[in-house]
Amino acid sequence: MAVFRKINIDFWEDSKVVDDFTPEDRYFMLYLMTNPHTNQTGCYELTPRQMEFETGYNKDTISKLIKRFSENLGIILYDENTKEVLIKNWHKYNWSTSPKIMACIFKEVENIKSTELRNSIDTLLIQYGYNIDTVCIQKHNKNKNKKKEEEKEINSKDDKKFVKPSVDELKKYCLERKNTINAQQFFDYYESKGWLIGKNPMKDWKAAIRTWEQNQIKYKNNRNGSEEIESFDYENTPYRAF
Repeated sequence: MAVFRKINIDFWEDSKVVDDFTPEDRYFMLYLMTNPHTNQTGCYELTPRQMEFETGYNKDTISKLIKRFSENLGIILYDENTKEVLIKNWHKYNWSTSPKIMACIFKEVENIKSTELRNSIDTLLIQYGYNIDTVCIQKHNKNKNKKKEEEKEINSKDDKKFVKPSVDELKKYCLERKNTINAQQFFDYYESKGWLIGKNPMKDWKAAIRTWEQNQIKYKNNRNGSEEIESFDYENTPYRAF
């Protein structure tokens, strides 16, 4: 919702306004285009009670104006079920071909509850030559679907909760890897740390085993070399089964 709305001065010279609008019609039309519920599509939720309060008209007058504007003048569409109004000629005074505005329109169209009004918006956008042709729509939908798939993949990964291995599973994997890591020592070490690596939860214990293997090789090389080892770090220099 914008802080203000611009009204093109051509509004006062529009043939429909000049020939068919009463002073009351003009006031109501200006209200529909500038009230605080408007958006970039000209299709938004607006209840009769809100119209009464904001225009000062009573219930009967609002009902007559809605009927006159939708049936006689053909200016708006109003969905009684969703309480949404669509201003058919909104584009003449408010729409823009700006990429940022079009992106906003895409987003707001998706939020329209009424199927009839949403389909009418699509027709109007294409009819008046805005940058929302079939190719543009397909590209937007493709990007939106791609984003959903990426979010789904991320959520799927997050749903895979870590399950700590048993000592037997550790032994079996160590045998497969043909390493000399003590499975019980590995299990006890991470059990005491709550299966954390640093401050982060462990995600893959097999990867941790392989890391220990690499660090074990480095530790062995250091011991065989001339470098002195000041302290013993199980994670960075893992326990070696002798």
